[in-house]
Amino acid sequence: MGDDDHCAWCDKQVHLLTKWGEKSAGYRWLHNHSRLLYKSQNDWLAYPSIIIASITGVGGFAVLNPSGNSDVSTETKNKIMIVQYFFAFLNVLGGILTSISKFSQSLSLSEAHSAMCVQWSKFYRTIDMELSLDVKHRGDVVEFIMKCKKEYDRLLDESPDIPACSIQAFLVQFPDKVNKPDVCNGLSIVVSDDAASVTGSTRAVRRWLGALSGVKTKRNSRDDDLHRMESV
Repeated sequence: MGDDDHCAWCDKQVHLLTKWGEKSAGYRWLHNHSRLLYKSQNDWLAYPSIIIASITGVGGFAVLNPSGNSDVSTETKNKIMIVQYFFAFLNVLGGILTSISKFSQSLSLSEAHSAMCVQWSKFYRTIDMELSLDVKHRGDVVEFIMKCKKEYDRLLDESPDIPACSIQAFLVQFPDKVNKPDVCNGLSIVVSDDAASVTGSTRAVRRWLGALSGVKTKRNSRDDDLHRMESV
């Protein structure tokens, strides 16, 4: 780690890694929120299906066939048929819920977001652990950044789509966060350090000129008031 051929760490590299680390923490939060969302959807579809299947399975044996016994009264037969229709309706409802659950793929999406949440968490801990070390104890900065870049690109490529409600919940939870994940920023503008310094200088000059023009305006208004008072 302390070899002479290693490139020295600088503020730009630390800033880049910090930016990736904060974004990875944001992606971890998004995928965890998505996991809970899809898990909730799957639970609302799976549990009723299990209960309905259990009820209809027991009810099929409990209800007698009204045509199988001639001694049963007509009123009893009608009641039994109503119960049978009720269990048939439950069978249809259970089949609909099962079909919706398979079509929505909520279970597989929940598992996918859970796996990505763990991987983003590992990536964040890797950057956090490296930056927490003394500079002399860190590894080669170029090698580490290239390794992080490959892992960052891989995670972005393999990550499932994040639902819009999770993105909205992130923006509400962290409204003032600077390094947000790219899916939460909309359009991100890339600005180099040189351009940023020029932009900052331009803004400072504009603020100074605006303040100077404000002072001149106030001075001119006072002179006009004095002239009006003298004329009176």
